[in-house]
Amino acid sequence: MRNRTFFLIVAITIFVLAQVFLVVSGAKMDTADDKTQYMIVTGGEILAFAIMMYLILKHSIFKKDETAEQKDAEESVGVNEDPAYYYHDYQHDYSVVEKVTFFNRDHTAGRCWFSFVNKKGEFITSKWYDGVSDFNEYGIATVMTGNKFNIIDVNGNELCTNWFSEIGEFSDGVAKVVWPTDGTVNFINTKGEIIWENWAKELESMRNYYNTKKQEQK
Repeated sequence: MRNRTFFLIVAITIFVLAQVFLVVSGAKMDTADDKTQYMIVTGGEILAFAIMMYLILKHSIFKKDETAEQKDAEESVGVNEDPAYYYHDYQHDYSVVEKVTFFNRDHTAGRCWFSFVNKKGEFITSKWYDGVSDFNEYGIATVMTGNKFNIIDVNGNELCTNWFSEIGEFSDGVAKVVWPTDGTVNFINTKGEIIWENWAKELESMRNYYNTKKQEQK
């Protein structure tokens, strides 16, 4: 917008100066040189007038430039607004913090991230997740990034080496996990370690064993 305004001012200035020159020198065209100068100035006047009209009609100075329109659009949907923070109830001495960036002015739509604070109001991790659970009695919380899951402790450490497509609730210190690659089911302990890795094969072996025993008893 500033460039268009500058060129428009220059064009108007040239046009006005050319008009002044023509008025002053119009009655002094006694020689061929005077006529030549008159024609040059007239040509400059026409060019300046053409530039001026082009800028006014095609790139109106009253029309906002693209950056201004983009800024207004962003402000209208609240993109530049500072995020809001919401603190959930404390569970086992830790609270989920929800950070929301709103997409509109009435705050009815937005993007959310989640983290944790302790009872001192201190964040236990600098990371923000797409989803989290409350901390359980084992001091473990499930966190989600994209569509993958992990667990963290009260110090914000991610405990599992791998991220899973599913992590179940802990019971007796054990939780079911599902691998995202092939859907294999395993179990982890509260340290995030895989336990009973071949449980499915062992369970199948146990079933075969008992089935064999039943057949023998018959």
